[in-house]
Amino acid sequence: MIDPEAIDAAINTMHESKRRVSAQYTNRASQGGITCTRRLLWTRTNWERAQLPDLGLQRRFSLGNIFENVVVDWLAQAGITLVQRQRDLNWPAYELTGHIDGVLQMGDEQAILECKSCSPFVFAKVLKCRDASDVLALGTDYLMGYVTQSGSYSFLLGIRYCVLLFIDKSSGQTHSVLIDGLDPRVLERVEAHLKRLERVNRAVKQGADIDAEPGDYCTRCPFLAACAPKMAFAPGLYIVADETLEEAVAARQANAEAAKLFEDADAIVKKAITTPGERIVGDWLIKAKESTRTVYDVPEEVKKPYAKKVPQIRREYVPLGVKTEVVRAEEGVQAA
Repeated sequence: MIDPEAIDAAINTMHESKRRVSAQYTNRASQGGITCTRRLLWTRTNWERAQLPDLGLQRRFSLGNIFENVVVDWLAQAGITLVQRQRDLNWPAYELTGHIDGVLQMGDEQAILECKSCSPFVFAKVLKCRDASDVLALGTDYLMGYVTQSGSYSFLLGIRYCVLLFIDKSSGQTHSVLIDGLDPRVLERVEAHLKRLERVNRAVKQGADIDAEPGDYCTRCPFLAACAPKMAFAPGLYIVADETLEEAVAARQANAEAAKLFEDADAIVKKAITTPGERIVGDWLIKAKESTRTVYDVPEEVKKPYAKKVPQIRREYVPLGVKTEVVRAEEGVQAA
């Protein structure tokens, strides 16, 4: 008898076998969102000390490759020509390499194509973007890195425009953002990144290291445990010895991905069903009933004098990948 759990276990084992950190001997264009120079250096000189991607991230890597092929097929069916597919690029002066997904050919116009699959949550953000400034305004490092990557490819190929084609992994909806390689904001991002790469290349040749540059990005870095940067915490840091709270935090984080999936799915359902009535969707009967709630439509000029700032607590959950020695500092606490 077929064991369905064995099927899932086999697929998980397959994904586990693909979790690896590969040797890297050049700077990669896809790492344009990394602003820590030491991390850029270590990806070439200390790559074996990076933590492996977790299983969830590995699955997303695999899905990204699948969606790229799907988009290419859709473009062909839509009558849009794609040439130079998976072309390798090399910028010897900066030891920078990369490869493009292709070049869109629409009439006499060309644009570099970069396919980027994303979650519904991220897609909702990029859906509002029209150009590089909108993407940069999101303030997310890897999204801003797409702009840097696009600008680098534009310079290398001599093609002014690059299309970032985002695809929602949940709905299949696409949204294209046109990046102008001559946009001053794009050029500024590329120039700043090339300066970082110059430092990296000098350090590689000299066999030297670069000092850690602690920042918020450290908690997302695969080298966190090996680098162990001195990370300054806000005043008032203290250790809570509460097993119940500890278990609750662990349970919260263990179910965070499931909660996110629920929120994304719930948003899709609410967007699709906006009127009363009953609908059969697959194995489910959805009953939508109309109700009322009281709202106060107060004119802005009346409401504004009563506006005030109200304190609120925003929580971030950072995994401690290494044991830390807590040292009290003059302005708070440091983990060294």
